[in-house]
Formats: sequence, structure tokens, C-alpha cells
Amino acid sequence: MSDPNLRDVYFSKIDVDPRKETSKLEIALNRAYEQRSFEIEHLWKRGAFFWAFQAAIFTASGLLWQHSGSQRNQAMLLALAALGLLTAFANSLVVRGSKFWQNNWEKHIDMLENAVEGRLYKTIWLRNGGLSFSVSGLGKVLADFFSCFWLFALLYSGILLLDLLPKADLNHLKYLFVAGVGLATLLGLSLLWREQTDFSGIRYTDRCLTGEKWSELNPSSPSFMVRDDPVPEK
Repeated sequence: MSDPNLRDVYFSKIDVDPRKETSKLEIALNRAYEQRSFEIEHLWKRGAFFWAFQAAIFTASGLLWQHSGSQRNQAMLLALAALGLLTAFANSLVVRGSKFWQNNWEKHIDMLENAVEGRLYKTIWLRNGGLSFSVSGLGKVLADFFSCFWLFALLYSGILLLDLLPKADLNHLKYLFVAGVGLATLLGLSLLWREQTDFSGIRYTDRCLTGEKWSELNPSSPSFMVRDDPVPEK
């Protein structure tokens, strides 16, 4: 369970006495839920904004690529790749920033809900102990790979513009390219598969008093699980 000192510090920080000011607790909990929903909703809105930029840059790059023999077009491809890298990297940072604030309000809910509605938010239904994928985590990995793609496109466009590719046999470079794309794809699939919800600190509801953590359990039947309250960073 959470450190009681941490809970005391929390309520002193938000200037609420949980034993006397129950109305403030309810207002604070409702506000925390609203802010969490706000962050989730705007995560998708911000993502749509950046993906619209990505789609436009892809379209422009594809049209220019058809006539990439022109040095002027090669210069524009380089500029578009740079713009694609900037927007993809900005999207990756925005996803991380949104997740930070979402986690912030979720921690507020964790601390407030016990005195208002029990442990409803912290109680999770797991069928056969199955893990769930992290939606925001998947978006973060995908944004990172778009950044890597545009970095590669930027380097390749620069090589084309400066005419640095060897004039001799290019078969070895083709094999390296195919191998690199294959390895990058496998790495991406592996990272996406591993982006599952972090269940560290989760306990069985029927074993809350035993101190057994999710990492120490191997559930084989459906069960409700209860997340721990926030704990101080070590």
C-alpha cells in the first residue's frame, strides 16, 4: 500500500483535510476525472493534427519522387524529408507530454477516490490474467519509427543531391537496404508487441493483505485486480 506519509503530504499540498472537507474531496475527484478525460481526448486531436502534416508531406514527396532526376526536385525532397522528421519527432514528444499529464491526473484519482468512492478506479478486471496493450504506448512507438523513417529519407535525399552514391555495381547496397528494412520492421513489430499496460504494483483483491505483487503472481483464472496507490520514487 502507499506510504501513509505520502498521503498526508498529498492532502497538505492540495490544502484539503480529508476528514473534514468531504465536499472538497468530491469536487477534486470530479476535476481529476475531467482533466484525465481532457488529456486523453486531446492526445488524439493533437495526433490527428500531426498525422495530417505527415500525410501531406508523404503526398508531396511521392509526387516529387516521380521526377527526382531534376536537381531542384532533389533539393525539395531533402527539404520535405527535413520537415517530415521535424513533425514526426514533435508528434513523438507530444505523445510523451500528453501521457505525462494523463498519468498526473490518474495519480490524483488514485489518492482521492478511496475517501469518496472506494477503489473503483484502481480495480481492474483481468480475464485469465491477460495483459492489455497500451494505446498511448503504441502511438509513441509508431511516432518514433516515423521519425526514424524521415531521418533515413533525409540522409538518402542528401546523398542523392550531392551525388555521393557510387557509380559502380549497386547490388551490394540493394542487399544491405533490404536487410536493413527487414531488421527495422522486425524490431518495430517487437517493440509494438511489448507495449503492454504496465501492471507493476497490481494486487489480487482477495490477497491485498498478503503483499503479493503482480510480478510475483501467475494468475490462471479470471480475477479482479487492485492497483497500489502511488508510492514515492526510489
